[in-house]
This record gives sequence, structure tokens and C-alpha cells, in this order.
Amino acid sequence: MSLGETAAGTLDHKYIVEDVPTGLIPMQELGSATGIPTPAIDALVQVVRFMTGRSFAAEARTLERLGLTGRDALQIRDLVRDGFR
Repeated sequence: MSLGETAAGTLDHKYIVEDVPTGLIPMQELGSATGIPTPAIDALVQVVRFMTGRSFAAEARTLERLGLTGRDALQIRDLVRDGFR
């Protein structure tokens, strides 16, 4: 079965197994790093973790993996605007 297909009765779907670690978790971490609450994202990540039994930590795009650890909101904004130098 390919990643885009879903087995009947499972949550093994690309909107979960791809979007949580590559979309929701990075947004959650960016919010935390910049002091912006993300309660809806936090709730979705928790629900998906509960329903699938997976933390997605191994494949998540964390601030560390994105090269953003220890940067504040202005530094992150500058990197988004100007890129890494």
C-alpha cells in the first residue's frame, strides 16, 4: 500500500502521517519559539498522537532540524526573508 492510500479502518493517511510531522509540529515549535500560542494546533497534534499511538518525533521537522534552535522571532523572520548566509 502506498502512502497516499488508506487501509480501511486505519489512520495511515498522508494527511496524518505527512502533515503532522512536516506541518503541524513545525508550526507548533515556531509558535513556542516566538511566544505565540497555538492551542488549536496543540490539540490536533495531541488528538492524532492519541488516535495513532505515534508521537511523530522521529520524523518531525523540529526547530533543530530546520536550523532554528535558539533563534528569537526576529531572527527567524530574517531567515525566512533573507535565507541562511
